[in-house]
Amino acid sequence: MRYVHSTLCQALDQAVDDGAVPRNVARQLRPRDLPRLPGAASRPAAHALSPGALGRFLEAARTDWLAALWLLVARTGLRRGEALALVWSAVDWRAGTLTVARSRSGGGLQAGGPKTSAGLRTIELSAAVLAALRAHWAAQAQERLRAGRAYAEHELVFHARWGTPLVPRNVLRRFKQLAAHAGLSSAAYVHDLRHTAISHQLAAGVALPEVSAAAGHANPAVTTAVYAYWVRRA
Repeated sequence: MRYVHSTLCQALDQAVDDGAVPRNVARQLRPRDLPRLPGAASRPAAHALSPGALGRFLEAARTDWLAALWLLVARTGLRRGEALALVWSAVDWRAGTLTVARSRSGGGLQAGGPKTSAGLRTIELSAAVLAALRAHWAAQAQERLRAGRAYAEHELVFHARWGTPLVPRNVLRRFKQLAAHAGLSSAAYVHDLRHTAISHQLAAGVALPEVSAAAGHANPAVTTAVYAYWVRRA
């Protein structure tokens, strides 16, 4: 029902632009009045941070050991599981892109393929994100030298001490600490950074199909269903 509603909204928006109808009556039905998406009741609702709030968070995280992780998710909209499963071979420094081919689900430490074919994608990285990743790589190389044989080589972009996979709950705990330092709500979650990235792209006028593909959604209707308000603004 949510997907049908979002598709109808897009069709009637086009009809309004074409002068076929005076207004889009489908917009009178708000997304929160529709049935929840499967599993939505068990997850905390994601919220987009304002540009000011995002700036405060990134400033608070600027010297954090996971600074590159926070910036990457906030600018590209990667899922937490996708970011924690990244390996360095997925980064193309010359092209300035990142290929998403792995993900970690729930609190597991083992990475697997994406849930759908849409999750397998290549996204462009900004100069700021590339610079953050380069600095992170250099710091990681120093850590590898210090650890010596104790270093567990998993080629992970983001890992815990001595190369071991990060525990998701520890990532959330660190995010909460930084969010509190930045004056954000205690209800903030890591997924808010993904929500922020996608929402800000739509609000900036980036084409819906382009945003949807970068987000790893199966089709733009999924993006519209979750980010209807921002799609409307775009």
